[in-house]
Amino acid sequence: FYEQAGNDRNAAITNRGIALVLVALGEAAEAAELAAGTLAVFDALDLDLDAAMALNCLGWARFHTGEHDLAAAAYREAAARAEACDSEHEAARAYTGLGNVAAARGAREEAAAFWAQAEEIHPDLDPVVVGEARARPA
Repeated sequence: FYEQAGNDRNAAITNRGIALVLVALGEAAEAAELAAGTLAVFDALDLDLDAAMALNCLGWARFHTGEHDLAAAAYREAAARAEACDSEHEAARAYTGLGNVAAARGAREEAAAFWAQAEEIHPDLDPVVVGEARARPA
């Protein structure tokens, strides 16, 4: 609907949500492709917060494909963009994702440092809503 109406922003927001659902359904590679497409739209429209959210979504998808280097790159860029637009929530989400990537690689101290950074920025990430918080090892 949004694409037919020429509403690129809302189409990209909807696709970003679909990407998160695809990850939950085990279709992380397709989700990553969709998330990358939303990033291009948000960048073209100069929507920095939406771009940070798309990068976190891309990181989440890449984490689930096992492409940890690509996941970390997306999360690092998400953190930088989130901080630039003062989004504590998206920055904390990105640092939590970086911690999860580090933990998956066996780098426990690095993971703990990223998680501590996330907690300092925004201690209340809801694991029901934020996949990175849900995936964080106890």
